[in-house]
Amino acid sequence: ILENGRKKSLGDMHTSMIFYGNPGTGKTTCAQLLAGIMADKGVSNSSFTMASRADIIGKYVGHTAAKVAALFEKARGGILFVDEAGFFLNEGSGGFLQEAVKEFVRFMELYPDVTVIFAMYEKEAASFMKLDEGITSRISRMVAFEDFSEKELKDIFIHMLKEKEYSINRPAVEAAMDYINSLKNKKSFGNARDVRKLVESVVITHAVRIHSTDKSICDSVKDSINSEDVKNGIERLKNIPDNRKKFGFEYSQKAAVLPLY
Repeated sequence: ILENGRKKSLGDMHTSMIFYGNPGTGKTTCAQLLAGIMADKGVSNSSFTMASRADIIGKYVGHTAAKVAALFEKARGGILFVDEAGFFLNEGSGGFLQEAVKEFVRFMELYPDVTVIFAMYEKEAASFMKLDEGITSRISRMVAFEDFSEKELKDIFIHMLKEKEYSINRPAVEAAMDYINSLKNKKSFGNARDVRKLVESVVITHAVRIHSTDKSICDSVKDSINSEDVKNGIERLKNIPDNRKKFGFEYSQKAAVLPLY
């Protein structure tokens, strides 16, 4: 970073930020890309350390301080990404939470080469900025991540399939967008995260269809997603019990048989 012709180091400025927005809007992905950009510009290394509540809040007095110290040491010269940082506002964490805030303030001062990015929902950002003057004074900017538009969600869906080397026809795309648009009305809508879940489910049901048909089917057809695959993929998602959904396709309880289609 150049200012008045002089290259500045991270120690000359506060680089920590708040990324706020709904789930699946790209906060983590952008933070990872930023780590690479900062490394390319020579102002940091490319390290990216992700932390959640479990990585920060300890189980006994003094434990939190040790955990925060270890995170900052690991993140030296790069980005420390605190996911779902709204937990800092949870008064139920009591003294452990206060200890975590105090330690973050201390290490953000001690290790200015660490860029801390706090990710949270929009409704949490204003309260977070009032949490502690020490943290607030070290936040250089707040970055808003808006929900994706219908066109953007469609482009993401098609792009994810192309990355997996699949093609898709228009009726299949329309079926997918009908489902995605129906999810947008729900409070739990996960933007690109829900699109990824659909893509993974469609790929599974497509594989079931291909392997149950004529083995001599040509490769171009094998790699083509149709509306049947999409509809079966949607049904597969609907048939997964909510109490078994954890994140993506991980489950909190073991299922005897997972639905394929």
